Amino acid sequence: VRAWLVFDGSDTNANFEIMNLRVMYSGGIGMHRADRVLIDAVRYFKSSDPQLAVLLVSDDRDLRKRARKAGAEVMAVLEFGPYLPSTRG
Repeated sequence: VRAWLVFDGSDTNANFEIMNLRVMYSGGIGMHRADRVLIDAVRYFKSSDPQLAVLLVSDDRDLRKRARKAGAEVMAVLEFGPYLPSTRG
């Protein structure tokens, strides 16, 4: 399992990767913002391996619609929450 967190923003120097987590800033404006990076990533992974499970988690309805069209499974943030491990002792 690999996770990408993509944010709007120009500080691409703040991008980093630790184990299976990549955090990045889109570095662009307009159509080159985070949404575009995410949709391009979904298209890339699905074209490389159509059987690959790709899940996009976002509360942006338009982004979820475009990701679903590109072949991803989609989920709202609150729907995804129960899948995260608890940090409570």
